[in-house]
Amino acid sequence: MDPVTQLANTARVALGPRAGDRTHRVEEIRALVAASAPLIALTTGQAIGEAEIEAATRDLEALFVVAQGPSIRLQNGQQVPTPWYLGEKRRPGRLA
Repeated sequence: MDPVTQLANTARVALGPRAGDRTHRVEEIRALVAASAPLIALTTGQAIGEAEIEAATRDLEALFVVAQGPSIRLQNGQQVPTPWYLGEKRRPGRLA
């Protein structure tokens, strides 16, 4: 197994229980990946640099960072946000 995959898998184990029903921040993911790097370097005998940390962080972002992009609809020819995307409901996390 390549070091980037091992690094991502190790950090993924640490991220799992912390999730709950919230979205992880990229900084949080990167911090756990960077904290896992010395362990992977020790067990594999390969140096883990910034490139590997960034690659593993990107892999985990795809799994843990979920974001809702702009949401619009047309109403009388004008673009307006849908009602469920306004006010208190407009926040990261699960749609409720």
